[in-house]
Amino acid sequence: MVANKKHKKHKDSLVVDGTQPGQQSYAHPGKPTNLKGMPDVIDMKMADERANPVKPLAQFIGKTESFKAKAGVTLQWLVKYAEARQTVTYGELGKRIGVNPHTVLPGILGVIGGSIKTLCSDIPMIQFLVINQKTQLPGELGMADFLIQDRKLCERLALEDKRKLWKVAREDIFDWDWRTVLAEFGLAPLLICAMPISPILEELDDLYLYNVGEGEDHRRLKEYVANNPALVDLDQTGRGNTEYTILSGDRLDVFFDLPDQLVWVEVKAKHSPDWDILRGIFQCVKYKAVLEAQRCYVNNSGTYPKVRVVLVLGKELPDHLELLRRMLDVEVKPNVTLPDEH
Repeated sequence: MVANKKHKKHKDSLVVDGTQPGQQSYAHPGKPTNLKGMPDVIDMKMADERANPVKPLAQFIGKTESFKAKAGVTLQWLVKYAEARQTVTYGELGKRIGVNPHTVLPGILGVIGGSIKTLCSDIPMIQFLVINQKTQLPGELGMADFLIQDRKLCERLALEDKRKLWKVAREDIFDWDWRTVLAEFGLAPLLICAMPISPILEELDDLYLYNVGEGEDHRRLKEYVANNPALVDLDQTGRGNTEYTILSGDRLDVFFDLPDQLVWVEVKAKHSPDWDILRGIFQCVKYKAVLEAQRCYVNNSGTYPKVRVVLVLGKELPDHLELLRRMLDVEVKPNVTLPDEH
């Protein structure tokens, strides 16, 4: 069941034999009742096909009701980050769930950690994906109590030693089958599909069918970025190249060739619809993969410059695309306006 990293579907249903609040034992026809020794038995359709909340098999436990009330949605977000193999800062996660990241979020994470450990002690501490923006590590108290399990030893450890221990724990979190855990708590996975796919594909079909050329707003923004490298955090002087062709046959809007890094830029002008900005995010994912491969193909020295791909927008990034951008790790520079538009 939840103690396994790899999930397998079973037709048999799972029966909960409650003992005391927050402490359930599990009975399954023909299976041992010890949770740790049981194989996967939950049909994931419970999590994938039903709306929240489904009937939970496990409960969030804790003394503070407000923390428990937010534990479900917080766990859903943490699972989404785990599946994307990414961490999240206290500030960002607090914003996602609408709580103070300093005074409230740690309590919610404590509820999640305690509840998961009650469910099965083999499950890794998913709350360790939440990190301090400055140290890039989880909270000191959490690491001391749950990871190192010795506060005095934690105080003596060097920062780099803590980082090594955390990275091992982080990989265990990334590799875990979290959808089974969500199902235990009666939760469905969060979806990041911000826009329906069919209308977007229709727009793209029309784009290629009618061979729509470059708009004036796009051309001007492209030229402005090429002439102003500082817009993408470069301190070089001189102009970047425009309409640069790569080995996949794609032509990128702007290219800066530096000794230590290669920076390609895709631009979307101020009047670009949301579907085109979504397209730009996926273009950046494609371009980065191709360019990293091309970098190796054309360079036999064994040392390769860093590849950056940046999406420059002449407007704000729509809120409903922020999670997708974060999950796909696409660098975006929003609200880049021409001088005569100020």
